[in-house]
Amino acid sequence: MNDNSKEMIEKYIDGTLSLEEMRAFADELKNNQKLRHDLSLAVTLHGLAQGTTDHKIEEKVMNEIEDLKKNDLDHSILTSIRTEKEKREKQNYWKAITLVGVAAQIFVSLFVFYLFTTFEKVDTQLGLSIGTVNSYEGRCFIVRNEEKLALSNNMTLKHRDQVFVEEKGYIDFQYLDGSKIKFLNYSYAQLNNLAEGKHILLFSGSLNGEIKKQPHEKPLRVITEHSESLVLGTSIEMNSSDDSTFLEVKDGQVQMQLRNSGKPVLIGASEYAISKNNQLSLHKVMEPLFVSELITKDTPSHSVEIDVDLHGSDKIYLVVTDGGNGISFDHAGWHKPKVHAINGNIMLSDRKWVSQKSGWGGSKRNYGYRGREVRVNEKVINDVIVTHSNSVIVYNLPIGSKRFTVRGVLLESGVKQNKANTNPSVKFEVYTELPHEKLTTLTRTSQSY
Repeated sequence: MNDNSKEMIEKYIDGTLSLEEMRAFADELKNNQKLRHDLSLAVTLHGLAQGTTDHKIEEKVMNEIEDLKKNDLDHSILTSIRTEKEKREKQNYWKAITLVGVAAQIFVSLFVFYLFTTFEKVDTQLGLSIGTVNSYEGRCFIVRNEEKLALSNNMTLKHRDQVFVEEKGYIDFQYLDGSKIKFLNYSYAQLNNLAEGKHILLFSGSLNGEIKKQPHEKPLRVITEHSESLVLGTSIEMNSSDDSTFLEVKDGQVQMQLRNSGKPVLIGASEYAISKNNQLSLHKVMEPLFVSELITKDTPSHSVEIDVDLHGSDKIYLVVTDGGNGISFDHAGWHKPKVHAINGNIMLSDRKWVSQKSGWGGSKRNYGYRGREVRVNEKVINDVIVTHSNSVIVYNLPIGSKRFTVRGVLLESGVKQNKANTNPSVKFEVYTELPHEKLTTLTRTSQSY
């Protein structure tokens, strides 16, 4: 083993390879059998040095491998998920992760052969780095070999890592090829890198993806309880719940099909599909009447003016989304939200909404968080609906509604937080129609009141 290979292996085991070094290391592993052997041997010695002493472990691992070769582990686990889904997933996958972790630490030469030849379908990339954490926020962590790992920026993620995002958080992850996945609040997933391509097992929760072009024979697959989606390169938004999966395609195309049966559906740009009750349906995306630019503390007046035609609609959806950097201190407001109707104008800040969800603290009318006055850019304002990203507020509209005018504002209570790295940023969106599944995705990070 030359000095360069030794250094790369040591850095790999310690998890200190940079993104560029990981790409180079992964490419070298594909074509260098000796390097694969040296890596496996190093991983073996590393595991033994940590004190694994069970002399029967080799036999136990061999028996488990033979069982795995006869069964599709991922399929058997996913098809067994029902109402107590998450509990069973964790139990089953921790068992699987235990096996993978033991195998990575204890394999001798015979197992090295298994690992890179006959066992390829299950764990060709066992222990290999697949990308890094770009950023994260809130309560989130990784489980690897039954060990709970705290996150850090530029942290290396590996094949079969499990991703957990709890409330008020996200994990922004980047594959070695530059594809980006963002897991949102209350998400639980597993990252696999198999011979047939990248797999994301999304057991519950939401993700957004910017996927680089994938080899046609190795698409990225996103698997949920209800469906399987093949992504060759596109921008997507997905949500999986107990009873359905929602997939929206921003650009490009994605093929989606039910897990158990059915003809695949091709989802194009500005379309979404829903898999529910063992049926798959395709729809056109309802475009918003208005979407603002990103509003931050650097935006003049910390606000944006909104004026849209309602065309007689009977409902309005006021949406505030985060600016892509999490929801911390995203205090926002709808200032002077006026509906112009045939029989007169009404101020929505004086009316009770049909429903609302917000990312923190609940929405309020005409007063700020903790009972404080509402201030924007050092000025007190009235006639305002206060909320927090990500939020959706739904109002019924009177007959003959023609126009809606409002000022979307970023509140001083968020902008002037005396905390490090505080950078509230939001977008304001207005709709007159939203499907339930889209609402679920928008409010995955929200609390209801």
